Amino acid sequence: TTPRERYYAGEKFIARGYGYWDYIQSEINSNRIDGFDFLVIHLDGKSNNLENDQKIKSQLTSFSLEKTFYDIKHKNKVLIYRKINSQ
Repeated sequence: TTPRERYYAGEKFIARGYGYWDYIQSEINSNRIDGFDFLVIHLDGKSNNLENDQKIKSQLTSFSLEKTFYDIKHKNKVLIYRKINSQ
């Protein structure tokens, strides 16, 4: 069930069942992202590291990084990518 279904059913919240990094990788590997002009990727404290940044950059060859936003403690960040041929 989705978190929304659980909410409307009056059930308590349980985790998504997947981590941010796992979800990001599955979306990139499935090529579902190719239909979008922009990508907004949230990296939490566990997946926010240089190795993952480099991996995302190497996988998203048809996108360019437009902006990076950090939280106050620089643990989490949001990456905004734009499709290269999109204007």
